[in-house]
Amino acid sequence: MRHFLPRAITFIVSLLLINTAFGQSDSTILKVAVHAHPPYMIQENDEPKWDGISLQLWRLIAEELHLNYTLVAVEEEQQQQALESGVVDILLLSEVSAEQDSLLNYSHFYHTAKVGIATPQDSSLTSVAAAFFSKRFWQVALMLSVLLLIVGALIYLIERRSNDDNFGGERSILKGIGAGFWWAGVTMTTIGYGDKAPVTFVGRAIALLWMLMAMAVTAVLTASLVSAMGGAVGKEVNVPEELKEMKVAALEHSPASAYLNTKGISFEGFTTVEKAIQALENEEVEVVLANVASLKHGIASQNASGIKVQEKPLPQQHYALAQLRTTAQFKAIDNRLLDIIGTEQWQKTLQHFIPEPSKK
Repeated sequence: MRHFLPRAITFIVSLLLINTAFGQSDSTILKVAVHAHPPYMIQENDEPKWDGISLQLWRLIAEELHLNYTLVAVEEEQQQQALESGVVDILLLSEVSAEQDSLLNYSHFYHTAKVGIATPQDSSLTSVAAAFFSKRFWQVALMLSVLLLIVGALIYLIERRSNDDNFGGERSILKGIGAGFWWAGVTMTTIGYGDKAPVTFVGRAIALLWMLMAMAVTAVLTASLVSAMGGAVGKEVNVPEELKEMKVAALEHSPASAYLNTKGISFEGFTTVEKAIQALENEEVEVVLANVASLKHGIASQNASGIKVQEKPLPQQHYALAQLRTTAQFKAIDNRLLDIIGTEQWQKTLQHFIPEPSKK
């Protein structure tokens, strides 16, 4: 009996220490903070049922570690305060930042969201026709016409006395240069009707040189026309320069809106990506700036076809789980997180909630 009591006390103290080290016992119910932030956390029809990338991840972790938990709805801007006051134990969706790094204990990143913009992808015949009458197209057409005129005039001057049938004869200077212009055009496009051809040595030498030059000219012309028609298949928007001249939409109190504010770009704020996408479809705005995952999910949930999402080289958003202090239990959660995000099933989960936008 004399030796039993100290051993019993030692055993009880050891259990208490182990329980303290893990921060939570198996019977403790973890309070997990959630808030509406599609596609990471989605509340279905204002019911207490939640889904999304973050919820799918947490349920897998909790199942494998046999964790008891309850979901607690907390507004996004109040989450850190709720964590510090003990209202919740874990944040499912915490954006990792240098400011918060010293205050919170983060898990490894489970998703990195790139920032992008959504624009209408107009492929109608009207827009294609409009591209042909753009300023860029006419600049290219004018430069090409001048080049053809120079080559045509040169071949006329060389051939007019030795090639009456094609360039000289009773033709006026204007008609002779016109014949040269026509020849230069059909030669450049490799159509080569054969109705006109130089016969002199100098004329043929120039013709051969022009054929070689025409290949380069055609390549440049094709690239310029594709660029001029870029708007017909979803114009690439230069950020931030072109945004200053456009009607921009962004989520209120988001990294995208903070970025726009730092660049002095005015924008219309929306409470959800879905509302911003709807405004884009209704032509109330020209672009929507948000993280790519939210844009793709919003487009899919709105069935908004014909919208293009462009990734931009803007600061990325890293998402992780967060706890106020380090515990052995949280380390175990972090280890399971790493195992899960390395699986093929996790990639399928991401593809399910972040689908590629459909085209018209």
